[in-house]
Amino acid sequence: MVRTPYGGRLTWKLLGGNSLVCHLKDKTKIRHKNDGVSHRLPNKIDRIVDNSYNTFLLALDGDVDFQPEAVMHLVRRMKKNPMVGAACGRIHPIGHGPLVWYQKFEYAVHLWYQKFEYAVSHWLQKATEHVIGCVLCSPGCFSLFRGSAVMDVLRTYTTEPSEARHFIQYDQGEDRWLCTLLLKQGHRVEYCAESDALTYAPEGFNEFYNQRRRWTPSTMANILDLLTDCRATVTQNQSISTLYMAYQLFLFISSLLTPGTIFLMIVGAIIVGFPSVPPWLSLTLNLIPVGLFMLSCIFTKSETQLLFAGILSAIYSIVMLLVLVGIIKEAAEEEFCSVTTVFLCFVAGVFIISAVLHPKEFSCIMHGILYFVSIPSMSMLLVLYSLGNLHVVSWGTREVKQPVTQENKASNQIKDTESGYTLSLGKIFRCICCPTGGLQQQDSVYQTILDGIKSLEHEIKRNSANEHKLQSNIDKDGIFIHNL
Repeated sequence: MVRTPYGGRLTWKLLGGNSLVCHLKDKTKIRHKNDGVSHRLPNKIDRIVDNSYNTFLLALDGDVDFQPEAVMHLVRRMKKNPMVGAACGRIHPIGHGPLVWYQKFEYAVHLWYQKFEYAVSHWLQKATEHVIGCVLCSPGCFSLFRGSAVMDVLRTYTTEPSEARHFIQYDQGEDRWLCTLLLKQGHRVEYCAESDALTYAPEGFNEFYNQRRRWTPSTMANILDLLTDCRATVTQNQSISTLYMAYQLFLFISSLLTPGTIFLMIVGAIIVGFPSVPPWLSLTLNLIPVGLFMLSCIFTKSETQLLFAGILSAIYSIVMLLVLVGIIKEAAEEEFCSVTTVFLCFVAGVFIISAVLHPKEFSCIMHGILYFVSIPSMSMLLVLYSLGNLHVVSWGTREVKQPVTQENKASNQIKDTESGYTLSLGKIFRCICCPTGGLQQQDSVYQTILDGIKSLEHEIKRNSANEHKLQSNIDKDGIFIHNL
């Protein structure tokens, strides 16, 4: 490995004379943002990437898992159309827990929640964008970029933030910011459903909220940037039409109205589920906790806000379960004569049909119930938390850990050997449920990967030495034959 100012570099010589270069980012040498490496690499990329359309850059997270065939699918998609500047695949979240399940559903239409979330966003959102226009964001965890397209926007992409909105648009979502620049430059961003990759999703509530606290404002800022420059973007990019921009405007306005809509939906759902509750009482029961949470987002620390959000999320989840029971009861009594029943069947039918069209991921539909009960938390409380913390520009996830001291060394050793669901009361007692050796298992996996790389490098050096020795023998034999 060659040490560089930004970390390190690994280079492999492939068959056919091609080179595979892997740039490794060291968080201790660059500023702690995902795009921090971009400010150290322009000159290096300028020497590596020429203006050829056949030069590609593969962006990966350190914890992503994929097969070589997934990259080949992206390469084939890029070679079909020279105007494609970036292509992304189907991201599958992995991990344990309810939040991961949620994201699995969302990304196909907290790991259980995330499984549903990831599924829905790919089944519906990205597929729709790909058909009527082009994808607005190619996630940095697994995407392929065309070298010439990146060079077109590299100078703007590496601009240091100087205004308040820049810190949100540039630093909080560097992959979406890069795709926005590519779209405004006339390039197309595509979605390739057959290219699969696995990535670890946040398993804890606080980490999940901090991740979405970055994503939500960044998404809104980049979409607003495209909408304000609508005419120039439509003129420059053949894949973006006025109708497509109108579609994005509709989604943008819907996102702004979502918290209020969810609030009124909960008020109405309680009335439907519990007919004995008067409207004013339902409104008051929802207004008080939401109002207190909004005040906490202004006057309290992030830790207090997250604790309050977790408590409200648990309460609203129970309320949504009770509401669901009430809706099912009403549907059984009135059958299809109820508007609520028709609407519920329509929404559920959309998800079920989408799952049927993706049989390999049909199991994600099982997490839909968790997605339903999490709607107040993820569509209302999370948005309020994001807006109340716009001034927080720290990454929030994958932060650099503090050096281990002698005082907490023993506790860290316990955490390294035990992983699971823990419950503790200060230093009085500590309970761990479903303990696993997950961290040790991950360490062994990483060690296996490093051993494989070392073995591959040793094999390449040995083959090169054998080729050199064989060529030397051939040259000697040639000289001997010539002398004869």
